[in-house]
Amino acid sequence: MADAGSFGPLQVDALILSAVLGFIGTVLGVLNFWKSVRKDRVHLRVAPNAIQSYLPNSVRGGILTPSGPMQMGIVVTNLGHVPAVVTDVGLLIRGGDNRASAAAYRTNLGKRLPIVLEPRRAVTVILDGAYDDLANQPFDYVGAYAKTECGLEFKRRPWGFAKRLKNRPATADPS
Repeated sequence: MADAGSFGPLQVDALILSAVLGFIGTVLGVLNFWKSVRKDRVHLRVAPNAIQSYLPNSVRGGILTPSGPMQMGIVVTNLGHVPAVVTDVGLLIRGGDNRASAAAYRTNLGKRLPIVLEPRRAVTVILDGAYDDLANQPFDYVGAYAKTECGLEFKRRPWGFAKRLKNRPATADPS
C-alpha cells in the first residue's frame, strides 16, 4: 500500500507540467501588459544621414547620376501606434545639452514644422547647405534630435558620427 505522502510518477509529471504552464502564463501576461501600456506612447526614431542631391536633369545615358552637393538629412520615423506632432528637429553638439535647431531646411513632404506623423510614417528634414559646410564648423556634431508637441525629446548619437562627418573626403565634381 502506498504511503499517503508519496506521489506516483504520473502525479509528479502533472505537478511539473502545471508549474511550467503557470510560469509561462505569468510571463506572457506580464509581456502583454507591458506591450499594451507601451502601445499608447509616442515613440520616434531619429537618424542623421548624408543625402545626395539629384537635380531634374541628372539622368545621363539612362542612369541617374548625382548632380548636387551632399546634404545633411535627419530622418524621423514614428514607430508608435499613435500620431505624433514633430515640432523641432536639429543636430546635437558635443558637450552638455547643446543643440543646433534646423532653421533653414526643407522636408521630403514639402511641409514646414510642425508636422503630424501618422504611425509607421517618416519625414526627412534636409538641412540647407552642403554636407561639407557642417564638417568645417568649429564644433562637433555628435547626433540628431527631434522634439514633439507633448514635450518629449528623442535623440540618437550614432557611434562615430562626428568622426565620419569630419573625415569625409571632399565631394567630387559630378560633371
